[in-house]
Amino acid sequence: MVQGAQRPGGRLSRLALVGGAYAVILALTYWRLFTSGAEQRVFGWDCLEEYWPNLAFQVQSLRHGSFPLWNPYDRMGLPFFADPQTGTFHPLQWILIAAGLLAGHVGPTLMSLKVLLFLWAGAVSMHLLARSWGAPRAGAFIAGIAFSLLGGVAFMKDSAIAWPWLMVPLALFAVDRALEAPGTARGALLGGAIALAGLAGSPPGFFYALLVIVPYFAVRALAVRPRAGALAGVVPAAGLVALSLLAIVYVPTGELAALSDRATRDAGWATQLPIAPADLLALVVGRLREPPPALYAGFLPLVLAALAIVRGGQDLRAPFFSGLFVVALLLALGEPGGLLDKAVAVVPGFSLFRVAERYKLLLTLAVAALAALGMRALPQAPAGARGVLRGAVVVLAALGVGLVVGQRAQGAWPAGVGLALLVGALSTALFAALVRFRDRLPAALSAAVVLAVLADAWIAHSDLYRIFEPVPALEREAAILAKIPGIERDARVWDEFGLEYRSGSRLGIREATGYGALPLLRWKQLADRVDAEPRLLTHFNVRWVLHAPHHRRGFAQHLLKHAPTTSFVVRGSGILEATELAPAAYWVGDPTVVPEGTDVLSLLAPTSPGSQAFLETADVPATLRPQLESLRTHLPAVAGTVRALSPNRITVDLDAPAAGLVVVNEAWYPGWQARVDGRRAPVLRANHLVRAVPVEPGRHVLELVFAPRSLIWLGPLYGIGLLAVLAAGGLELQRWRSRMRQRSSSIGAA
Repeated sequence: MVQGAQRPGGRLSRLALVGGAYAVILALTYWRLFTSGAEQRVFGWDCLEEYWPNLAFQVQSLRHGSFPLWNPYDRMGLPFFADPQTGTFHPLQWILIAAGLLAGHVGPTLMSLKVLLFLWAGAVSMHLLARSWGAPRAGAFIAGIAFSLLGGVAFMKDSAIAWPWLMVPLALFAVDRALEAPGTARGALLGGAIALAGLAGSPPGFFYALLVIVPYFAVRALAVRPRAGALAGVVPAAGLVALSLLAIVYVPTGELAALSDRATRDAGWATQLPIAPADLLALVVGRLREPPPALYAGFLPLVLAALAIVRGGQDLRAPFFSGLFVVALLLALGEPGGLLDKAVAVVPGFSLFRVAERYKLLLTLAVAALAALGMRALPQAPAGARGVLRGAVVVLAALGVGLVVGQRAQGAWPAGVGLALLVGALSTALFAALVRFRDRLPAALSAAVVLAVLADAWIAHSDLYRIFEPVPALEREAAILAKIPGIERDARVWDEFGLEYRSGSRLGIREATGYGALPLLRWKQLADRVDAEPRLLTHFNVRWVLHAPHHRRGFAQHLLKHAPTTSFVVRGSGILEATELAPAAYWVGDPTVVPEGTDVLSLLAPTSPGSQAFLETADVPATLRPQLESLRTHLPAVAGTVRALSPNRITVDLDAPAAGLVVVNEAWYPGWQARVDGRRAPVLRANHLVRAVPVEPGRHVLELVFAPRSLIWLGPLYGIGLLAVLAAGGLELQRWRSRMRQRSSSIGAA
């Protein structure tokens, strides 16, 4: 037995069994994903409307030889590489991209696989973390289940906010290893683990992760007390590797945020939507009301957590996670908790993220960790507690049976609180058995405890495990696309919601609408006005409007509340065509420079689409302003031809009758570079939102390429960080194998 424990192959086989066990648990929990035909389901909401199109765009871009930097098919163009929710630089995302490339297409089921993949990674890493703390196998399974299937994670599993959070146990494991034997290699691996959280998805999720990882490092350092010189190798290595890997996402995200509708926030932004104090009882009663508020952490995990608090040992882990539980609870309560509003005012980061109740994610980790520590502390459990526990079982069972029978007699099923109390009675009985056999747990009891926690999760969160949508029926798309020609290059479509699911990103068509994080503020300002002034759309090359009810929300969240009756004519059910249209690109001989802050959309609205170019003074370099202000040809505008359009490049052919500006109806953003007949030219912002390039008279080939200067150093920096992690991993693997050989030799000699 000892020899097997030391063999690398034995450890790997046990790890494979653990991974397989969690795969089975997740498959049983979300079994509806694995049905077929009309019964098949997929994770919906943002998974369908944001993350699936992002994945499809990544795969299509790479298939056509373009790295997904700019997406011209969503909201008139957006910097795709600056959206952290795309996960482009995360290894788990690479698996999905590779699957899409091999399959030749990206369906919504692949997006559901991503959710399961992150849940699986979170469960397995929580299990390994618990085992590294000395928890028995049953305790590790309880921690893995409590972390991945209960509370905040169960509620937010299919959100990009949850995915960085599911990387936290791996980062905590890396903290422990780095402090156990400090060195540069383990510091680099710690930096890589932190980066895995930061690259996984939404910045709020990474912020919540840092709220745990950083103080955990400090607390563990106090407990372990490594030499100062040893820490001098860990901290810089971790910091440098993490920053080198994260910079490629968060530097562009910061640039985008400054130009988005999230540029300004107030305290109300960060404290909105807190947990109601009346819902706090749901922490210990899984089905207190319908639907449950997704706070429930599991009855047995909570009991084990209480044991950890009382008998948690001297390594400071139990006090840390107890404190984390309290802090998370106060933050999730918002202003009534008395902590979040103060943190917003004082601590950087708290003011950036909305929805106070999301801090309940921290509760989930705190309980899972404490449950593992409680199982580790079982030998210290007082034997006299068994009598109290037996009495609690009787009381809880009696109350539960009474409520179940009473509620079922009244036609209310499931029985809510009664069922939860029965689960509590069973969990208490199992805990009493754990105390009874605390020195040596029978395998049958360990299995029963794990199954009880799993059943508790299924009962408490059955509603959350059923939040799916049918696989989207896309048969209508081909018929609609056949009726709206030109939207690949020459015209744009305003899709609300004739095609749905961000059709531009999925299908490679020029969509003016879209959905996702950090929309450009100027696009948002346009979108806010189109319902009152639909003719504005025609100035931005929108030829087609698709107007139909959303499959779930109806017409509730349309930007165009009603199908436009002016400037558009009906061409079919829910299909409207503009009666006049600005071309995708056109020459203007007499652009107008207006003071900064001028309402350019109001100036543009009454003019003929495709005839004007308005520029604000702040968008025109001082050296170029006299030249533009002198242009007064009074010649009619001339349409250009879009020869080619790809994610990061657009080519326009145009014959300019005189010096002027070429307006390209694609969203302006820093990083776009222009060449006119091979010569560099400036890219200006015109007509509130789009690009313009000065040209001289004559025939021209205008080429616009998205090449952000920051990528010149961000790309190599990311590569260096990746190589550092791989090198550190290889070195640690070599050391581990050496230790295993030495132990095997020692055992053999003995």
